[in-house]
Amino acid sequence: MYRVEETLWGKFLSYAIVIALMLPATPLPAWADDDPVVKSVKVVKSKKGKENRVDVTIAGSESGDFYRTSNYKNLKGARWRETKGRKNVRVGHYTTKGTGKKTIYVQLASGGTKKNPKVFSKVATGTIVLKSDASSASTSSSTKKAKVPELKKISVTRVKGKDQVYVTIHGSEKAEFYRAGTKKNLKNVKWSATKSRRKVKKKVNVSKGDGEKTLYAQLANGGKKEKPDAISKILKGSIKFITSVAPVLKRIKAVPDPKKDDYVVITIYGSDKAEWYRTSNKKGMTGVRWRATKGRKDIKARQKVSKAPGQKTVYAQLGNGEEKSPAASKIAVTKVKTGKPKINPPVFKKFKINNGAKNTSKSKVTLILDGSGNPKYYRASEKKNFAGSKWKTFKKGESPTLILSKKQGKKTVYVQLGTGDKKKPSESNTLSVSIELLDAKSSAPVLSDVKINRGKKSTTTSKIKVSVTAKNNPKFIKIAAKKNM
Repeated sequence: MYRVEETLWGKFLSYAIVIALMLPATPLPAWADDDPVVKSVKVVKSKKGKENRVDVTIAGSESGDFYRTSNYKNLKGARWRETKGRKNVRVGHYTTKGTGKKTIYVQLASGGTKKNPKVFSKVATGTIVLKSDASSASTSSSTKKAKVPELKKISVTRVKGKDQVYVTIHGSEKAEFYRAGTKKNLKNVKWSATKSRRKVKKKVNVSKGDGEKTLYAQLANGGKKEKPDAISKILKGSIKFITSVAPVLKRIKAVPDPKKDDYVVITIYGSDKAEWYRTSNKKGMTGVRWRATKGRKDIKARQKVSKAPGQKTVYAQLGNGEEKSPAASKIAVTKVKTGKPKINPPVFKKFKINNGAKNTSKSKVTLILDGSGNPKYYRASEKKNFAGSKWKTFKKGESPTLILSKKQGKKTVYVQLGTGDKKKPSESNTLSVSIELLDAKSSAPVLSDVKINRGKKSTTTSKIKVSVTAKNNPKFIKIAAKKNM
């Protein structure tokens, strides 16, 4: 029985081996062939110039799919990044702050995903010694002779209200150090770093009181701040301190600008000639620049105001001394009305020529005008567009006249009323009336009919009534009992 079982089990194993050999071989994943290996790590100072930034080159990265770098041995918190099949990976890395020896820890990995690789290399390291910028600068300056910087010029301005000045130093190239002071040889004056600025500004204390103040300045390169190697020549600049007396501003006057509705013209009256003046529509004169009076005692200046018509408040001030901080007078204030208020045009109701006559033998006619809305002007013309017609003063109750053109016939007269500005008044509607101009010779009245006592043939009294019908508007009548009148 034992032999039978042994024989059957042996046969089963033999068949299983044969079947396994007959099946196609399954390839292993790429990461299963060999573990990734970091061949070398090179660390150099980054050329980007940022503090504690280094460039790390990882050799042997083609054997891994991912890499990571860290300042810590256990690579805690370091993220995996793809090598993208590169033989050498170069990556920027920030070390811990400060100078001295820095160790960078590097690792490769294969298989899986970026978040969860399968196979890891051993942790490799690279080192670098970081030095301070000052030490590296001093090292470079010691190996290369420093160039003497060229000092082009210096300018001096006064600090407002203080016995101090600003000395601005202009160099033709960027120097490393600068200094400025009131002593001619600048003895015991400390150097300051320019921080690569071509133009530097330094505040310097000067002697109290009025008078001319002379300042000196110098540039330098190389060595240390306490003792530079290459020093420029000394240049000087000066400024005169004068205690200015504030001028007296008597008064100001403002009128609307005739050219622009959003401007006024301010006249400033001073008791003496000031050096500076300024105007504003703001009470505190905030940010308003001073302007030169050019020796004028009374100054006229245009000041912008809001466009809306109405009352505006404007301010003015005088000053003496320095332009940026003169001794200033009190601020004067005045008010002015600007803009043209909207005026409603008059309403033209009706008008007559010669009190409603239909014809006339005289070219001079009388216009009877009736309008409301306080009309102050009128214009009349035989042209509908009033070409060549000027506005004339109109008073209520008056009847202005008009000379018609000489040609006989029907004449149409157009009339308009206006109020406000005479040059450009607010205009009313236009009305027109026609009248016929007749020849003076042929326009004698024509007697067409005469009746006595309404046509009765007899009367018992000597007093009679005569009725006359005539053409051409007769103004007079003559009646007599004699034929020859």
